[in-house]
Amino acid sequence: MTMNNTNNATRKAIPSYIRKATLMATCLAIATISPAKAFQQPQKQKFTASPKTASSISSDIASPPIFPRNIQNYIPNVDSGTNPTQQPQSQHEEQPGVITTNDSSLSLVDKVMNSYLGPRILLASVACFYGTNFPLGSIMDHALPASAASSGRFLLAGLALSPFLAQIKKEYIGMSVLAGCFTATGYVAQSLALVDTPAATVSFLGAASVIWCPLLEAFVDKKPMSVKDRPQTWLAGILCIMGVGVLELCGGAVEGSGGIGMGDALALLQAICFSTGIFIAEKMVHKHPDQALPVTSVMVATTALVSMIWALTDGWMGTPGWESMTLPGLFMDPAMHEVAGAVVWTGIMSTSLSFFLENFSLQNVPPAEATVILSTEPLWAAGFASILLGESFGMNDYVGGGLMLAACMANSLKPKHFQALMRQRAEEDDDKALER
Repeated sequence: MTMNNTNNATRKAIPSYIRKATLMATCLAIATISPAKAFQQPQKQKFTASPKTASSISSDIASPPIFPRNIQNYIPNVDSGTNPTQQPQSQHEEQPGVITTNDSSLSLVDKVMNSYLGPRILLASVACFYGTNFPLGSIMDHALPASAASSGRFLLAGLALSPFLAQIKKEYIGMSVLAGCFTATGYVAQSLALVDTPAATVSFLGAASVIWCPLLEAFVDKKPMSVKDRPQTWLAGILCIMGVGVLELCGGAVEGSGGIGMGDALALLQAICFSTGIFIAEKMVHKHPDQALPVTSVMVATTALVSMIWALTDGWMGTPGWESMTLPGLFMDPAMHEVAGAVVWTGIMSTSLSFFLENFSLQNVPPAEATVILSTEPLWAAGFASILLGESFGMNDYVGGGLMLAACMANSLKPKHFQALMRQRAEEDDDKALER
């Protein structure tokens, strides 16, 4: 895959895409102004309240579904001495740990979020927003030093999530900062990789996180990692290695010759750092699910601090015209307005707002299904890279990218799925043996 230089026509077209995407994100933001009601159930549907779970920076999700999946939960209990045609008198009475609602009290937003498609469409929009980070990050890194682009982006994101900082538990501050340091390193590696590596390649290589988190669980948590215990992890690892090999060794890494360049190594480093940060964060949120957004806000604030330190020590300050590279200068210099739009989008929309929307929509989507939806992020990144940057794709990109996506989806499977497949295969072999 090769990346064409951004010409003037393409650069002028960027603001229109940003304005359209901003309008779409604004509509989604308005749709979440009453999140407390969105978690309520329609009439006659009840469920035992379960805690919130962490929203991930990547597609590694571990939140249990909050909606009942058992049809028995929808059938009202009828006593033996009660006429089955009569409704129980206490139908709308609240019980401990059970939430009941009335259809008449639900707004349009509540009904959409309690529907089947509503939260799934919102989660797909989050994957789309995340996908814009790569091409817009490439635009920023070609117009600004990578440190300036990162500091501006995460300063805005940190300010947007700052209201949640005060809610962090004291015992989690240190671990949240540590997780933020890994996340910051991942974003620094991503910014540097986007300087000379196609945005779609950086995104696809970032999917290598699907095998790093299970490795951390094996070495840190001592979880069993045999093929029998974790077949989905082994399958995901094989697909991931094959995908990286096709992307990097078949002409995708260095134009004109196969091989892994510095940008590709940095793209793999981002996956390792992001996964480690997520691994640490989920340790905290697993014990206290209400700390999901506070922990995320501390991680983003830490990333902003590291990015600002990087910008101060990078050496571009003091050079001629450096004022226009700062966050205020981007808005004051007419020639940098396009870059300013990219900074605002990546900081507010595809970072802070996406974190919130992801945490909000994950309450109503099963974890395996959510993982598959969020694993479409590289596809969105590749599409936006083609539109905004004019990147072209070769056969190795389609095959390698497909293998990376398949690895993400395979990692969402459960061992029981493989066990059922093996039983079916064994039964077929037995039938063939009997026929002989």
